[in-house]
This record gives sequence, structure tokens and C-alpha cells, in this order.
Amino acid sequence: RLGAAAQSQREGAPEGRPMVEVHIPKKGIHGKLELVYKPKEDDLPDDLQLLRAIEEHEAFAIQHMERSNHELAEFLKSEEDEDFRVALEENREILARKVERLDKVRQKIRELQPPSVAPSG
Repeated sequence: RLGAAAQSQREGAPEGRPMVEVHIPKKGIHGKLELVYKPKEDDLPDDLQLLRAIEEHEAFAIQHMERSNHELAEFLKSEEDEDFRVALEENREILARKVERLDKVRQKIRELQPPSVAPSG
């Protein structure tokens, strides 16, 4: 059996991208896992148009998650459900990260956007 690097190169996977083969015969599971580069939260592009698209996407996601959290909280007022309680707590953590990312995106937009000139007169 080839090592992961040799196996990935042989099958045309990009060089340097880690890959692991998974085989669990008793469960009938066979597959490959490749690690995909995920940029850090603060790796933002310098393209204003792209930043505005990210801003719109994050704002929409935050709005949707806030609505979902409100619905979960309302349900939990009338009935206890451990899964919903855990989901609500996890959502709150994710929401905090999304708000932080949106703030960073907006800050980068302000940095890249040319200053507005107020009309004289």
C-alpha cells in the first residue's frame, strides 16, 4: 500500500495536500479524506466588491441565526429540550464569531474605500 502522499500524487490530487484513505470493511465504509485549506477568519480579500458580497452574506447569516435563536428560546420557555438547549448555546458562540467577522469585513471596507468628499457650498 502506498503512503498518503504517494497515493494522492498517483491519483492526481494536488501535491502537498494531505489525504487519508478510510476503510472500515465491517461497516462497508471506504473513502478518502482530503484536507482543504480554509483561510483564517482575518484573511480578507482586498477587493471591495468581494468584501461587500462577504458583508452581505454574513449580515444575512447573522439575521437568520438570530431569528432561529429567538425561535429556539421561545420554544424552550414552554418545554425543555436538551438538544435545542445545546443548539442554542452553540448558535450563540457561532453568532458571536460571525458578528466579529462582519465587524472585520466592515473595517476592511472602510480602510479600502476612498474617502467621501463632502460637496462644498
